[in-house]
Amino acid sequence: MRALCFGGTLIVCSREYLLDPAKLADVISNEGITFAEFVPSVLRELCAYMQHENRAFPKPLVVACGSDAWSVREVQDVLACLPAGSRVFNSYGLTETTIDSVLYPVPESSMLTGAVPIGRPLTNTLVYILDDHQRLVPPGTRGELCIGGPGVSAGYLATSGSKPSSFMANPFAAGMLYRTGDSARFRMDGELELLGRLDRQVKLHGNRVELGEIERVLEGHPGIYKAVVTLQRGDPEASDRPVLAAYVQIDGDTPITPEELELFLAPKLIRIMRPTVYEFLEHFPLNGNGKIDLKRLPVARQRVSRILGAPPRNDEERAWLTVFQQVLGTATVGTTDNFFDAGGDSLSVIRVVALARQRGLSITPLDLYTAPSVQELVHLCSQVSIPVNNKLTSPAGPLELLPQQTNYIERRFPQAHAAFLTVKVLTTAAPSTLRWCAVSLKSSHSVTMRCVSGTLGGTAPGYRKCVISLWTM
Repeated sequence: MRALCFGGTLIVCSREYLLDPAKLADVISNEGITFAEFVPSVLRELCAYMQHENRAFPKPLVVACGSDAWSVREVQDVLACLPAGSRVFNSYGLTETTIDSVLYPVPESSMLTGAVPIGRPLTNTLVYILDDHQRLVPPGTRGELCIGGPGVSAGYLATSGSKPSSFMANPFAAGMLYRTGDSARFRMDGELELLGRLDRQVKLHGNRVELGEIERVLEGHPGIYKAVVTLQRGDPEASDRPVLAAYVQIDGDTPITPEELELFLAPKLIRIMRPTVYEFLEHFPLNGNGKIDLKRLPVARQRVSRILGAPPRNDEERAWLTVFQQVLGTATVGTTDNFFDAGGDSLSVIRVVALARQRGLSITPLDLYTAPSVQELVHLCSQVSIPVNNKLTSPAGPLELLPQQTNYIERRFPQAHAAFLTVKVLTTAAPSTLRWCAVSLKSSHSVTMRCVSGTLGGTAPGYRKCVISLWTM
């Protein structure tokens, strides 16, 4: 449509030309191209080739780049390799909304700061940022990017029944609304900023992690040209734990180590968001559309060395180190190593507390977060004495009734007992065994040994009943 409306000739590049920078540069030069549209990965390789071969485009170009995230470094490289008078646009759109819906005219490179926005909606296009309940969010708050207006299609061809969940009635205006599945936010200056795919939010050790956020911070490193972060299932060092894997394309010839990147990320990202393994690539594998093919990425194996393995200096450190090593499943962790950097998570904390109590050591989960190494724990325990008491004594003193208990007494139920929870156990164990388990459970919790007596508010008859009774049948 663009070529038709402006009286131009449309040149369609095949995959053979699209993924070969030399052939693509020849097409642009030989065909007299004045307007070109790319995805960032294709444009990145084209500009790198032009600079390496010291080639120049014969005439100014209008370049539109879209369909994927675009870093400031890539924009600067494009502006540097284009002739004077060229213009660059960052575009965004989907097939379901008639391709381009949002456009951003890129300013001079000296004016670029932060992430590259995707701009503002085109004429007759409505853009909303909604939360999980389809409510509008304020500027600066991330949410799902939704598009409305006449450009939204009626659905998919040759499909029957109800429309997919991505199509919905526009609650703010007439017509349909398309849910893109992309995370975005309105900046304070009114420009839209694309943050990545909602389905690229992963759960790691009980924490939700935004992979796109990690990629943006990595690309802020002066030696990194492009970064992709994935959740790698299975640690290359024979552990079953999922880990964050970072794939990095270096900008220049200076090598970068995982430890250098760890130091760069430490003040910017919390520990759970810092990659555990890295892989440094000369080029990213691309699919037929010129986008990065995540399925063809190799297994990342260059692990960040966070473990020093310092030996214990006394019996206290030796006891705690044994607990750490047993829970983490490794003998390499030392007394100065951070429990969480060594692979610990919130579930492992509970295991440490339980195993420590079995060995006569006592801490709370908060203690391990406060003092995450063996030496720090030993110092903490020496400052605060925490007695270990595994024997329960008979409770004494007043005890407030629970709301259910108060309600039961006030309503004066005639029954002699009340069961708020009934458990049916299917087992072949002897009744005497089950009765022993029930009695042991009852005697292990002080609240089950409490009895109430007297009157409630002077209106209820006198009583002396056990609040909780356990029965075996």
